[in-house]
Amino acid sequence: MRVGPRKGRLDQRCRGRGLAEIAEESGAHLVQISTDYVFDGSKAEPYSETDEPNPNSVYGRSKLLGEVNAGSAATVMRTSWVYSTHGANMVATICRLMQGESTLQFVDDQVGYPSYTGDLAVAIRDLARDRSSGVWHCTNAGAVSWHGFAQEVLLAAGEDPARVLPIKTDELDPPRPATRPANSRLSNDRYNATYSPLPDFRQNLQSVVASYL
Repeated sequence: MRVGPRKGRLDQRCRGRGLAEIAEESGAHLVQISTDYVFDGSKAEPYSETDEPNPNSVYGRSKLLGEVNAGSAATVMRTSWVYSTHGANMVATICRLMQGESTLQFVDDQVGYPSYTGDLAVAIRDLARDRSSGVWHCTNAGAVSWHGFAQEVLLAAGEDPARVLPIKTDELDPPRPATRPANSRLSNDRYNATYSPLPDFRQNLQSVVASYL
């Protein structure tokens, strides 16, 4: 369910509450997918599950509300910078842009861990199977800026990564309507201590890129 502003306020009745009640009544286990946007991105180090959320966008606040309404028995899995062979995602965007532009510009002052949906699906399955309640951070390994990620996509496509030029967030034209965290890195220590760590994001990037070429 998609929830946006409603008369200037978030509709607190919708976000996650109904699913939590249904899961409790039926004995099912709820996995609520959340995001790095619950943090403001000002921390110098990767965010842990115990760090205090401080979202600075409507999207981040709605996702945090979903975490709260999911209830203490649910699994809340936060991830970031998701890419896939399907749907709208940054790999698809970069592959489209590189077909028609000689140079591309991406910000180098936002950093995070890109996460492949195929790997996240395995993590979701394991957390759901074990009914692992509470908050879990789960991303692929390999911290990179959006500029660096775009370069990796071009490399995987057999293109020259020098075509990607770095810019700052405040140089974006037009500016992005929502504030994005400068630091989107999520610490996976809890997940990695319990399950097999997800691989570096580059491991599956080439096959994903190939699906768009």
